[in-house]
Amino acid sequence: MSQSIHVIIPCFLLVVTVPLQAGESPLAKPLQAFDLNKDGKLTGDELVQARQAHHRGGQSLAPDLRRYQDFLSRRKAEWLQKHQEFLDGNGDGKLDGTETQRADAIWAEIAARHDIVRLEIIRKYDLNDDGRLTDAERTASQAEANQRRIAIEHQVMGQYRSHPVRSAAGAP
Repeated sequence: MSQSIHVIIPCFLLVVTVPLQAGESPLAKPLQAFDLNKDGKLTGDELVQARQAHHRGGQSLAPDLRRYQDFLSRRKAEWLQKHQEFLDGNGDGKLDGTETQRADAIWAEIAARHDIVRLEIIRKYDLNDDGRLTDAERTASQAEANQRRIAIEHQVMGQYRSHPVRSAAGAP
């Protein structure tokens, strides 16, 4: 003969609503940083960024800095070689101090845009949301990343070529 015991466990659900102050976001404080348009909701890219940050344990999208610096150094060397004639204002075949400063300022603008593209590429191709690209993710992203980097360099150089007297700081 089997016996059954029935246990009644009381469960209470307490829901507390707290009125929001004027202008206060309904999102939890940690999520508010991802609400770029401040509409109180995470949608589209905002949601992706929040999810990826969660999977990274709150760490930033920091690349392997040594690897990224090596990449930028290689790109800069290639860029300098490609645009040597344009950057050599006095035509002596080498960059003097002023020409080097101008080249460094132009490259700084290009590198800043490369960094924006790097973050966008990581967000798009980082399938496991760890903030880093695996070899497979990097391979998948390569064509788009290269295309966008070339476009940036072409665009920035086009701006300087169309305004040859433009200063290194960007003022006409």
